[in-house]
Amino acid sequence: MSSPFGMPPGVSPGLPAQSVTPAPQGQPAAAERLRITVGPFVLSYPSLFVPKAKMGEKLQPGQAPTLRYSAELMCYADAPEAGALYAKLIDAANQVCLPKFGKTIDSPIFRNKPVRNLAEREKYVGKPGFFISANCSQKPSVVVGNPPLAPTDPDELYAGCIVYVNVTPSTYDNESKGVKWFLNSVWKVGEGPRLSVEKD
Repeated sequence: MSSPFGMPPGVSPGLPAQSVTPAPQGQPAAAERLRITVGPFVLSYPSLFVPKAKMGEKLQPGQAPTLRYSAELMCYADAPEAGALYAKLIDAANQVCLPKFGKTIDSPIFRNKPVRNLAEREKYVGKPGFFISANCSQKPSVVVGNPPLAPTDPDELYAGCIVYVNVTPSTYDNESKGVKWFLNSVWKVGEGPRLSVEKD
């Protein structure tokens, strides 16, 4: 069976080049149907196999918490792909932002940006760069290697490994306005130093 990711050339040992080939799809499309496959990212705070309660959610008495699968996805500024990856994320965000709000995502009306500076992360002391947060209510598709196969151990998807993701940008308009990312699929493509302070 051929790989749904194709066989992109490597930009460094163990890492494929920037891909636009759709990843295996495990998450139904959100209202906006745009999906992009982007990476490589450093996986951070992964909750890919067991959903966790939404942080900061205000619950009424007897109300069950909202459970989400999620991850933060980091790109360091010194990565060769950083510029192209950042531009692709911003372009995707604007493709859903402009029709909804008539403004690009850099407008000051959007308090929370879909692509954020790593320096904004609490207690972050690592290299400069940017990150996105993505989540979903249904379990995302997760594969490892090339050809991509289902992982045999959830610990294969640890904080610090290298991944590509397929995400859907979607607008929201409630207490605030902006663009968020739905997590459709995760593809582990390489190893990396474990981020030992992050626990799943």
